[in-house]
Amino acid sequence: PSEMPVPVAIHQSPMSGLPTSSCESPSPPPRVYKPCFVCEDKSSGYHYGVSACEGCKGFFRRSVQKSMQYTCHREKKCVINKVTRNRCQYCRLQKCFDVGMSKDCVRNDRNKKKKVKQEVTESQTIPPEIEDIVDKVLQAHVETFPADPIGPAFSV
Repeated sequence: PSEMPVPVAIHQSPMSGLPTSSCESPSPPPRVYKPCFVCEDKSSGYHYGVSACEGCKGFFRRSVQKSMQYTCHREKKCVINKVTRNRCQYCRLQKCFDVGMSKDCVRNDRNKKKKVKQEVTESQTIPPEIEDIVDKVLQAHVETFPADPIGPAFSV
């Protein structure tokens, strides 16, 4: 007995208009996070241990990396929400800690980048033996192709 092929329904993709098979899985729905624990704005995910928006994530990271010391000009009881979050840095940072943001989760990327840049610069130093070989090849090129403009930076 020969096996008959099983028919597969073909549908049009609402996005592209191209045919798709009913066997394909639909795209997963976008992730929905709890509102930002600090200001109640739309959260972009879990940052430094809590659900946070991009604004509070960046504010907390910069404050920790730069060891900022803020001052409240009221009574250290400022309301922090989406509208008021930029009015008092002291109370905003305090609320970041109160809702559970962790200093320990912040990487000190500024020093890390400086270190990587220093290593790259050190690795780009050419040993004298290689420099001699480059000079000889360059001299041979100039002698072989005297009209070829290499430029003053490479003149021998």
